[in-house]
Amino acid sequence: IRSPWGRVLRALREDELTTAASGKNVFAFKMQGFIFGAMIMGIGGSIYAYERGSISPDTFTPFFATFIFWAMLMVGGSGNNKGAILGAYIVWGIWTISLQLQGYDMPEFVRSRIFFMRDMIIGSLIVIVLLLRPAGLLPEERKVSLFIGRDTGARPREPTTEPEPTGEPPPGGR
Repeated sequence: IRSPWGRVLRALREDELTTAASGKNVFAFKMQGFIFGAMIMGIGGSIYAYERGSISPDTFTPFFATFIFWAMLMVGGSGNNKGAILGAYIVWGIWTISLQLQGYDMPEFVRSRIFFMRDMIIGSLIVIVLLLRPAGLLPEERKVSLFIGRDTGARPREPTTEPEPTGEPPPGGR
């Protein structure tokens, strides 16, 4: 988010004390972020309930509801939308492939362990990504300024020459 509100939320994420020292109401911005996130989750839940026809507590098993979403964010990177979408594609792809493997003719001891292997593969993927790229596959883009890396048209100045020493002390008496 490149708005002033988004910049304050990023500053809060990095350092609350500095954000408070700059005159921002930390509690108010945290509450606004919490309410905005709850609103998005409520909209998503209502769309999910509409598509499914009904929901019950059994629909949301703790493993699926927490692990799979955290895995998607950790693999892809939670700093930008592209990373979250990439992580969702990768983890959901592994999840879907494991479901499709059940349809193939294979020994029963392999078929009964497909879901355990899926969890091990996703867990190993998380460990590998956290070791090699701790911020995810597509981390947050850090922009210091819009002008960095852009040709501004300014040409470098000619180097100034130093005055030749005359042997006299500089003006000012020393």
